[in-house]
Amino acid sequence: MRISFITAALSNDGVGDYTRLLAASCQRMGHTCQIISICDHEQVSMVESDEDIQISRFQAKTFPQEKLSSIRQTLADFKPDWISLQFVPYGFEGRGCLRTFPTALMATLPDAKLQIMFHEIWSGVDRLSPFKRRILGIIQKRYIKKMLKLLKPQSIQTSNTFYKNLLEQESLKVSRLPLFGNIPLKNWELDAARKQFIEPYLNSGSSNFIHIGIFGSIHREWNPEPSLSIISEYAGKNGKQVLFTSIGRIGAAGHLIWESMKQRHPEVTFISHGEATSSIISGWLQSLDFGIATSPMHIIEKSGTVKAMLEHGLPVVVTRLGEANNEEMADDAQIFPFHDDFQKLFELLKRTPPRPGLEQTTQLFIQVLS
Repeated sequence: MRISFITAALSNDGVGDYTRLLAASCQRMGHTCQIISICDHEQVSMVESDEDIQISRFQAKTFPQEKLSSIRQTLADFKPDWISLQFVPYGFEGRGCLRTFPTALMATLPDAKLQIMFHEIWSGVDRLSPFKRRILGIIQKRYIKKMLKLLKPQSIQTSNTFYKNLLEQESLKVSRLPLFGNIPLKNWELDAARKQFIEPYLNSGSSNFIHIGIFGSIHREWNPEPSLSIISEYAGKNGKQVLFTSIGRIGAAGHLIWESMKQRHPEVTFISHGEATSSIISGWLQSLDFGIATSPMHIIEKSGTVKAMLEHGLPVVVTRLGEANNEEMADDAQIFPFHDDFQKLFELLKRTPPRPGLEQTTQLFIQVLS
């Protein structure tokens, strides 16, 4: 099968990483893939190659005729059986309002079947969303519905049950395609991980500790309280040192939250490792007792960083609960809602064997297209 993946951008972009990994996995299973990014936001080479996958990149969130002609020719030369649109509203047009993108895309498509993967939908779907965001979401939804009416996709997927339910309320047939983590499991010896990520930061003579961590961006809406105070109180009563570390880019808002935690909890040891290679991140994940998610429970299934934690066998604690109507708990035994009886919760937080998800998701994706 020949598959063309269309995404907004490949530059330092979570959906871009997802697209590269999925295309490469499809290629390893015997399919032929190409990737086209049509709204890249960096100066990039027009054509490149990655694992024998042709990658074509086009800049800017505008669609002049010359650009559309080049995209059309790129697709025509490849002759895909399926086109997979990796969809994020804000990736294709400002404010996520798709005024020109659907018509522009339609003008480039060859005679091939279309699958759309909704990584994001319209704004304002959370119960706590501010009024202006809800109004913007109403406008975005109208444009998305017009896009679907125009493009007539043969298959629609999303990563989480919450989005699936909202899309189905618009009379769409939608299935769930689980995410996979973007951090491959590396074989770290437990002692080596401990020596690099734990021992340098323990208090002198301390061997009783809890190592917790955040991977990637800290959502600006995340409030570490009262959960961090409860964890710290439990640790103090049980003679444990709390080592709270982060890895990856936590973001500007995340940096402010991180600094406020350090000021409020001097009894906790905070270490920010910053950006790191996938091998280092894998070792760090293997050194944790549990991870903390800054995403809300109702969309936890769409978090690639949470998925990376789970694939490394790590229990994940979610502190943002009740932010959506009809909130459903994640369908994963290693995801735990935080509650005040941390001693009881901590007893449940046990590591499990690693369970990489890329191959399984790829197989499901191919089944969708078959």
